[in-house]
Amino acid sequence: MKRVVVCFIIVVFSFSLVFSSYSNQKYYAVSSLEWNTVNDICHIAGVAGPSSNGPVTAYQLVLALDRAEKELGVDNPIIKSTKEMLNETKAVYEDELGLVSLKVEANGEVYLQSNGNDLTVDAFDQDSDWYIRNYIGRPAFVSLTLENEIKDFLYSRLVLQGKQKQSSDNYWNNGVHFGFYGARMSQNFPFDAGISIGTKGFSIITGRGKVSQGEGYTGNTAIGDNYDYQEFLKMGFYTRNTGVNLTLTYFDSSRKTTNDSTNVINNPYSVHSSKFSGYREIRHSAGYEMTLIDKLKLSLAFITLLDTDTAFDFRYLNPFMIVHNMYNFHEGNILEANNMISVDLSWAIAKRVNLYLQVTMDQFQITGEADGYTESFGYTDPNAFSGLINISYTDVIKDGIRKIYFEAVYTAPGMYLNQKYYDNGRITQHIKEEPCWSQDFLLGYSRTESSGKDDMAFSGYIYGPDAIVLAFGGEYYIPNKLNVTSRVIFMAHGEKGRGTDKNNYNFSGLDSKETINTLSPTGVVEHTFAISVECNWTISEFVSLYGGAAYSYRWNYRNEKGRNVGNLQTAFGVKLSYTV
Repeated sequence: MKRVVVCFIIVVFSFSLVFSSYSNQKYYAVSSLEWNTVNDICHIAGVAGPSSNGPVTAYQLVLALDRAEKELGVDNPIIKSTKEMLNETKAVYEDELGLVSLKVEANGEVYLQSNGNDLTVDAFDQDSDWYIRNYIGRPAFVSLTLENEIKDFLYSRLVLQGKQKQSSDNYWNNGVHFGFYGARMSQNFPFDAGISIGTKGFSIITGRGKVSQGEGYTGNTAIGDNYDYQEFLKMGFYTRNTGVNLTLTYFDSSRKTTNDSTNVINNPYSVHSSKFSGYREIRHSAGYEMTLIDKLKLSLAFITLLDTDTAFDFRYLNPFMIVHNMYNFHEGNILEANNMISVDLSWAIAKRVNLYLQVTMDQFQITGEADGYTESFGYTDPNAFSGLINISYTDVIKDGIRKIYFEAVYTAPGMYLNQKYYDNGRITQHIKEEPCWSQDFLLGYSRTESSGKDDMAFSGYIYGPDAIVLAFGGEYYIPNKLNVTSRVIFMAHGEKGRGTDKNNYNFSGLDSKETINTLSPTGVVEHTFAISVECNWTISEFVSLYGGAAYSYRWNYRNEKGRNVGNLQTAFGVKLSYTV
């Protein structure tokens, strides 16, 4: 197997060296300032934005800006300043081959909340209780970023962070909390490190970082960026109007070995193993993008979650093998894969107005299939899908960009979930006494420290299944100078994908032919209203200030009937930065 991996790497490097023209291989998350600025400029121009299959390279962003130039002109000041932002790197060392840059940051922040003692720290979703600066969004107390570029052919970075850990319930419940208290290097560092190599039209990126797919404001239904980091390998081929992407992402295994050496999943919301050997979970995503006309971009993705004990298998490179051949795989203690198909549409209706739609299908029963499964096995899988739609208005005011948006999201009760049952040592669709969850899209990484918590979340929409979300928001920003955002969100969330009841993570109550089309929300419904406002102000090259506040009120909090919780959260901070 080592030979296969080595040969693969050699082929990739050789393929890249064949080309004589290079491009900027620096890569960005879809949540980054750079990606969002380019996307907003495209919407102002009335054309489709860049690829939303992240991370993306700087060259891919430049290709999208080329579409905007046709409408706004090559001398447009915002386009010119954005291109400079993508290509400018302050170097501590530079020669004819490349450059090295070094940046140091320090953040002092304080977080306050009025009613933190009434919050419940659940198994994995405590981060969703914060409506400003949740754990993923909180900066490290101190960080060092080292970047290296070689002739627009290779880019690499390493970010070392001293960050506070989610080591106790008090992290979430304290009325006053200082971001630097207990900050240290996590055992799982680094959270952001990787290497990108490629040419015009091709790139391969591997490392740890942010992986997502979609253009949602509250999240994405296909692949969400809901973790401290994701370990990934992404290979992409693209032109100005087309793109083919393959992304492999590893997660720590949810399997747990019992005394009789049987692999079972006795807890659907916990990570049991962070070993390199043995079982692990891999998310395989093959994405296809096409900008049919400058105003319209279509994307299709095949996403598969499977258990594997193979670090690398060349069959991963064949997306149709994964989607089709692994669909009904029953053998021994190997669970079948869980497959999803996602379709995205981004349409510039007019200059400054853009419509985005994402539909993701998890389970689907064709005519007669539900009857057949019910007759043969006594139950059937429910239909499960999710949909996200937003419409935005974006324009230029003075030196900045203003954006207003509305978004609606629906996730079915059975979305992201998958259940199988043991029957005499084999995996079958019979309902038996030994449930086994391993193909739920509830994934994560073990913090590998006794005082820590698993970094778990749904790898699709951050709020998981059984939810209806409405959001209205606005933003005004001058890149690297000022950013003001505000949002109102309303959510109705059922019991599926919530709490510690294991029946909330399987198809219980949804698995008869009469109930497979049950709509969200189910059971005791939690209703959430939250309003927030945040501001980042860069005073100078070295100093930035942050302030934010959010008020939330939740009826039937954590799906407990009659339990209502209101909470005012505020955060303030100062950032000191210096590029050597």
